Amino acid sequence: MALKNAHIILGDKNGKAVIIEWINGIKNIVEMKDNRLIATNFNLSDSTQTEMTCLRYPIIQKGLDELDEMKETITIKDIGNVIAKVVQVPQKDLTGKVGGTLYTTFIDLTEMKFVLVYKLDNSKIQDIDILKELNRGNARKIKLK
Repeated sequence: MALKNAHIILGDKNGKAVIIEWINGIKNIVEMKDNRLIATNFNLSDSTQTEMTCLRYPIIQKGLDELDEMKETITIKDIGNVIAKVVQVPQKDLTGKVGGTLYTTFIDLTEMKFVLVYKLDNSKIQDIDILKELNRGNARKIKLK
């Protein structure tokens, strides 16, 4: 893989998932615990970083813990409300580059749904049926503006 100090999430329709991270050229696998796998802007297997490297991680973790205590069934909307607490409004820096939360994705591998929310704009939600897309046999471009 041509990734350096980065991670990707892989999962299957049976609900099994892992984060694969490359730290200094070494592959690390982070397994899901308690039916939960969270990735923000730090690598979980990098011992030089902690949850405090990205303050969003512990906020998400706490919000999901609270959901577990309060609800028997958790919906994507419930999870979205937890994520909403940590989004960063997109804005330009001094060089004109846009930073912040540019997109958020929710992936339900049991139902094979992929939801993309671009620039915190619910009018631009892309709700994609993963199996349908895979069976199309050709590429699809999603225009995001």
